[in-house]
Formats: sequence, C-alpha cells, structure tokens
Amino acid sequence: MVRICHYLLQMRFYSLAKHSSLNFQLLNALNSARAANNISLFCPRYISLAQIKYHIPPRSTKIKKQPVSSVIKKQPVSSVMFQDRFFKYLRENNKFFAVTPITSDDSVKKLMLTEIKEVSSTELPVFISTAIVNGKLTETLKARLDEECLSRLSSFTTDDVLKVVDAWLYIVPHILNNLKFYHEAMPLFDRILSSNDTSLPAFVQTFYYVSLCKDKNLARDIIRKALDKLQSSHSLMRALSLDELVIISVSIFRTSNTISSRALLRTISDGIMTNLQRLMKDDASLVTLIKPLRPAEFYDLKLLDAIAANLSLLKTKSFITKIQVFALFGQSLYPDKDFLQKFADDIGHSLLHLLENKETMDIRIKDVSRFFWSLSFLNVIPQVENLDKEVMEKIEDWILDNQFNESNLHWLISMMCSIFIFNWDYEQLFRRVFDSFSAHQLNVPNHSANFRNLNLLIAGLRIEAPYLVSEDLTSILRPTIAPTAVNHLRTRPVLKDAYKTAWSLTKDHNVTDILCHFNIPHVLILGLTFYTPKRNLLNIEVLDRSNCLLTSNIPHGLMSLKLRLLKQLHEHILIIDSTRLSKDNNFRIMFEKKIREVDGVD
Repeated sequence: MVRICHYLLQMRFYSLAKHSSLNFQLLNALNSARAANNISLFCPRYISLAQIKYHIPPRSTKIKKQPVSSVIKKQPVSSVMFQDRFFKYLRENNKFFAVTPITSDDSVKKLMLTEIKEVSSTELPVFISTAIVNGKLTETLKARLDEECLSRLSSFTTDDVLKVVDAWLYIVPHILNNLKFYHEAMPLFDRILSSNDTSLPAFVQTFYYVSLCKDKNLARDIIRKALDKLQSSHSLMRALSLDELVIISVSIFRTSNTISSRALLRTISDGIMTNLQRLMKDDASLVTLIKPLRPAEFYDLKLLDAIAANLSLLKTKSFITKIQVFALFGQSLYPDKDFLQKFADDIGHSLLHLLENKETMDIRIKDVSRFFWSLSFLNVIPQVENLDKEVMEKIEDWILDNQFNESNLHWLISMMCSIFIFNWDYEQLFRRVFDSFSAHQLNVPNHSANFRNLNLLIAGLRIEAPYLVSEDLTSILRPTIAPTAVNHLRTRPVLKDAYKTAWSLTKDHNVTDILCHFNIPHVLILGLTFYTPKRNLLNIEVLDRSNCLLTSNIPHGLMSLKLRLLKQLHEHILIIDSTRLSKDNNFRIMFEKKIREVDGVD
C-alpha cells in the first residue's frame, strides 16, 4: 500500500486517493506514516527542501469561525504530506519552478483579487494549492480563481491544465464539479486523450479526471473514445503499470463503460496474476481490477484458481470487498463447490454479524442484492444459522423505512428472485412486498434486468405459490425475447442429438407432440417435451456447459430452479448428464427405458 501511495501521489493523482475505492487505505497509510514521523518513507529530505524553496509552512490546525455560507471546508486529511509530495513530483520531473514564490498563507490573504491576474500560469497551480486560509477556502476567492482558470483555458498547455486540476483537487476534492473551468475543460480533455502526442502519464491522468465528471453521459462518451484508442494500441496496453491499470479500471467502471478488447482484459488478468500476493494485501486495488472483468464476461479459470488458492491471504474483513471478489466467481460459474460453500459461509457470517449487531450503516441494499445474485447464480446457499430470518427481516425493515423507490426497486426484485431460488421460507416477505408496492411500481420502466427478474419471479410463483400472485401481477407478465430453438441447439450438441432421437421414436413407439422449447416460462433453458404412448408427459433435460458450473455437471441456480419447478408440476423428468456420455451412447435405449418406466410397462 505504501508503494501505491507513493506512485499515485508522485504521479499527481491526488484525486484517486481521495475519491476512489482506494480512499481509506491510501489515507490510512499516509496518516500512519505521518503519525510515526516516518516522513522519509515517501520523500526523504524533500519536506525541508519544499518548505525552504517555496516557503509553504504546514497548515494551521486552528480554524477561525466564519459564516458557513461563505467558506468551503477542506477535508482535514494529511494536507502537508499531499502537498510535499506534489512539489516533490514537480521538482523531480523538472516540470515547475517558482518564479515568484508565495511566501506564506498570509500572502494569499493579503493578495488582492485583482492581482490574481499577475500570477503566471506556471505559478497558478501553487497559488491555487495554497489558497486555503486556516483550513478554509472563501467562496469569493474560489469564484475568482475559477474565473481566472477559465479565462486562461484556451492558452493552457496539457501540463498546465493537468497541474491546475491537480491543485483544485488538492484543495477540496468534491468541489471539482462546481467549477466552470472544469466543465469547460472537457473538450480539451477529449483532445488530450485523442492526441497521439500525449504521454502515457498525461493520458492516464486525464482519463481519470474525466471520470470524475457528474455529467455521466459526457464522461462516458469521452472515456469510450479514449478506451477505443487504448484498446487499439497493444504497445500502449503493454506500457501500463499495475498502478495505471488500477486507475484505468476505476475510471472505466465509474463511467459505466465496458472493455471489449480481449487483449486489454488479458492485460488486467495477467496483472492480477503477476501481482497476486501484493494485491491480497491491497484489497481495494484487487477489487478495482476485478470490476471491469465482470461486465465484459471475461472468465479466466487459471486466475480464479489462483485467487481461490490465495484467498486466505486476503487481508480484509470488509463485507463489501468479499462480495466483489465472490461476484467474480459467481459470474464465472466457478466449479469448485467446496471452495464456494466455504467462501459463501464466511461472507454469510460477516453479514449475520452486521445484522445482529445492528450495524446497518455498513450494509447497503445493492451489496446484499449482488451477494444474493452471485449465490443464486452458483446455486450455493450459506449454511449459516438464522441468516435467512435476519436478512428477510432486514429487507422488511428497509420497506417499512421507505428505503426503496423507483431508482432501486430493481435491487429488491433481484433479492426476491434469489430468495426464491434459495427456496427459503419467503411467504411473509413476499406478502409484505406485494402489499407495499403495486404491480405498476414493481415493473420498473426501462430496466431490462428488472423486467426479466420480475417475469421469472411471477412465473415461478404461479407454479409454486399461486396464492401469492394477484391478477395485477399476472397482468404485467410480458413475453420474454428468447433465442430461437435452432440457434440454441447449435451450442448444445447433446440436446440436439437427443432431439433427433426423440423424433426417431415417433413411428415405432407412438411418441407424439415432440417439442424443443423453453418449457418453464421465462426460464431460458431449452428442454425437450413429448407424450409417451400412454399420454404421460416426459421432459428431457440435458446438463451441459450452458446450464452447469464451468467444466462440471453441477447445475447452476437457474437450472436447479427449473428442475424444482418441473417437479412441482408433477411431470416426469429424464436428466441426461452430458459429461458422462460415451461416444457410442445410445439415446434410443435410454429413452425407451424411461418411457417404459413412466408408462408402467415391464
């Protein structure tokens, strides 16, 4: 962590330390070093040089009372350490030398606003970074500095604009989106990212600064173009250090972009593999690197095996961190059921501890939903006593406390789907939900995942617990756009062979009404259905890589739900395990035997 702190701040990435998921660990590392007077850990001999060269003393800890409306408070976090390392970077890289040094905070106070224009562009970052008087930035000075930066924007070089943004982030990180200068600089950032003359450090730095923009559509578009450039350049990808990959990853995730280049995904995966021992002690960086792999559906079994083998080294008790790592195994359908059960139990115990100790501030709705989604996808249920009861009570509390609205109701539906797949005693919770929200509210508009989950939930309940489903709920069911059977069969050769065999039985055995279809509504797993000679319905289900954990015959959560619902319908099922079939396996003999069994014929 010390090394990452050194890199990020040496490269002027103050904002990452204060904004990203690395926040607490970075600041804790800095504070710990400072508390131990271990200044030389980061910048040996430079603190005194910085203070002599630029005459900038440590900030006063005494804060004068001022009207709240007229000041912007700076976050009291290791300001001297950040400041000294900022100057250390500039000196070591020969990027900046003060022509007219600002001698003290008093000089800033005494400097007339009209004299700001006299500060050169090279001095401006230092002036901005010292603009806080006794821990506060006056609104008047902030507005004047913003105007000055804006007026100079057209003449700024790449280095100028990046140094100025750094200086603002150093003062008050959360103020950036309130600056006219920052928003007007977006076209310049776009040009910097598009230019072939931009250095790698400037590219990475600008990439991150754009991701901080609250205009998400604008930030997403600019990052998308820059990401396309990065993905098209193997030399640029290979040049990225692990720390730069962390910065790129958090920016991509923050702007809801998705990596399409297998080469870049492989670069991230290889970076994790190569530095796994270190990352297990730096879980924030590990999680940041993992995040873009999931939306891209990038599965590397060797990487998963390595993480699983080293999981005991993960130096965190964070419920959120564990969930993020578990989600990677979930989406990848990792096949080691024993490992998954142990990991799920560990996270389940962490969640139960938070619930029982009423540490509700440490539990976010989306984290529980993400954890449950991963569990249900893998068909792994934590073996933790009372977890089901505590979680469902917590969800009811969230409902009673009005914690759900249109923006997050999809998390509630997702949790309900997972609980339904777990087959917990869900009746009380589901009644609470259906009494608290109308069918119209639950059918969140323009949210495809919620649409699929709600359809699945209602369709499943109509089979297993029809008394919970009102006419209003039934009325919002809509056809799911499913892949055609022909396209589905192309990826499932065993099912295709079984389908052909079923047709061959039509003449000799009077098998009729053969269907290759999605036989449970809204469960998009293809199966076969036909009537035996005595008109008994027989379902043929094939376990293969489309509905099982990777390289295994273990059904994933949705397949397990399908088999459960078929049993609820009291229909006959023949399950074919594709991993145990020999090359000369005869489906005809298998079907004939099952037909005789179903029809009661010896």
